[in-house]
Amino acid sequence: LAEARLVQGDFASAEQTARQLEAGGLKPALVWQREFLLCRALLGRGQSEAALLCSSNLVALANVSAQPLLQAQSYVLQAEALETLGRLENASAIYELNCNTNAPVDLQRQALFKIGELALVRGRLAEAAQALTNYLERHPPGPAGDMALLALGEIQLRQHLAAVANSPTNGPTTNLLHQAQANFTALLERFPHSAVTGKAQLNRGWCLALATNLTDSAAAFAAAADALPVSWDQAVARFKLADSQYQQGQFAAAISNYSAVVVHGETTPEVKTNLCEPALYQIVRASIEITNKAAAEAAADRLLEWFPESYVTESGLLFAGQGWARQGDAAKARSVFESLLLRFPNSSREAQ
Repeated sequence: LAEARLVQGDFASAEQTARQLEAGGLKPALVWQREFLLCRALLGRGQSEAALLCSSNLVALANVSAQPLLQAQSYVLQAEALETLGRLENASAIYELNCNTNAPVDLQRQALFKIGELALVRGRLAEAAQALTNYLERHPPGPAGDMALLALGEIQLRQHLAAVANSPTNGPTTNLLHQAQANFTALLERFPHSAVTGKAQLNRGWCLALATNLTDSAAAFAAAADALPVSWDQAVARFKLADSQYQQGQFAAAISNYSAVVVHGETTPEVKTNLCEPALYQIVRASIEITNKAAAEAAADRLLEWFPESYVTESGLLFAGQGWARQGDAAKARSVFESLLLRFPNSSREAQ
């Protein structure tokens, strides 16, 4: 009954039901289950301090049982309680306890993911990278190796970007980009059927794009878009694939992938807010390049509909007008410029 109420999200009732079980009359395995239910209910209610205390009891009971599954599950709840209290360093240390071959594979994978995630939040990238490197050295063929390689590669990619941003010349200062790419490639080669191959291809595409390898980055982004489910990551993969195609002069293909991002944005606010505006602008530019007036006009109309006051919308319309002028369609160009003057009367581009 307590488990059913947890599933329903009725944490108060779940806690009350679990407390009706008197620990003194239960066998050790059921005492652990009772504490496990209480801890989950307390976390669900936002009672983090009480949940942390309960998780300490849980860990002690699991250690007495000497059952790896119970120990690993106890550590997860203890780390979650610490995380909700803002004690991220302690939480990361607890997750590291599950980075061993005794823990179930799914909990090893979760621990590796959380170590990387908490490192990013805390800005402790080097520390997390070392922990993940140590794990891979201890368990090179481990079944959770794909998650370790993914997390390590992502941290190295972040470290590279930070190093570039802090470099006086804005140039590469380390070989971290190469190391990150090597880890993503190793994941794909060693774990071809991993659930995170799509994410690995996306990150590998970023590495190749940063190294200005447009052909291979496009292939990686295409593989990521195919492997990932409909999601934010898939939309990013399609957008970056379109960028690579645009830069290589493959304008029709770029329009197709930018358009897929726009279609995704029709039902996903995050994609619409962050990706659709630049995608529509790029559709305008690519359409002008191949004299596809219908596609350019449709993208410009969508820009005006979704982002009427945007600087990007103004830029896209100005670019479209210039494109029509270059292609000899003076009437269409004049119409676009006149509409710009009406829509953006105080624009810094008025004279242009």
